[in-house]
Amino acid sequence: MSESPDIKPEKKVAPVQDKSPPESTEQDPVDTNPPPQKQPKSVLLPIILGSACVILVLTVLSLWNKVAARDEAVMNGENRLTQVQARMDPLLAQVEDAKENALRLQKQIDEAKSGAILLKNDLAKARTANTDLQSQLERARVISTGFQMQMEEAKVASIKSQGEVELAQTQVVLLQAQLSKAEADLGKLQTEQTDSLQQITELQARLAKAEAELARLQKPARR
Repeated sequence: MSESPDIKPEKKVAPVQDKSPPESTEQDPVDTNPPPQKQPKSVLLPIILGSACVILVLTVLSLWNKVAARDEAVMNGENRLTQVQARMDPLLAQVEDAKENALRLQKQIDEAKSGAILLKNDLAKARTANTDLQSQLERARVISTGFQMQMEEAKVASIKSQGEVELAQTQVVLLQAQLSKAEADLGKLQTEQTDSLQQITELQARLAKAEAELARLQKPARR
């Protein structure tokens, strides 16, 4: 109730203000407009802050998801690395075994090659010895043929000259003895030749077996 009388004196002052130019009346509405302009600013500020908070929360959640995905990827990578290492260990063991087998096969191949070389040398020596025996056999045959011719000549001479029968018989006996010796030598040489040929055959068989073994050992080594 006390405020109403205060308003009344203000109304009394109003006629005094009417004498002033009309701009005063225009200023009154201008003074009333600024408050509504301040109200939208106060309303937009919480909206902006709320939007910023929402964006910040979404950004944090996105970064959190990315970090979680990265951690999961790292965990998966470590698990895969562990699995790969677990698979690699048997493979490495197999590689080591394969290397040892390859070295063992190479050693066997080298030994087989050395044995084949020795067998070839023995075969060459046996062939040389057989050639020598063949030459000796030919000479023995020539000597035996000469003794046979001399014996035939002695027989003819004994027939022509009865007076020389005893001498011819003696020569025949000597020639027969020499012939028997030559035949014995010839038989011995033939026996030696047979043994030599048998030895050559055995060496050739051993060489063929060694070469076959060498070829068998070289096949897995080439693979």
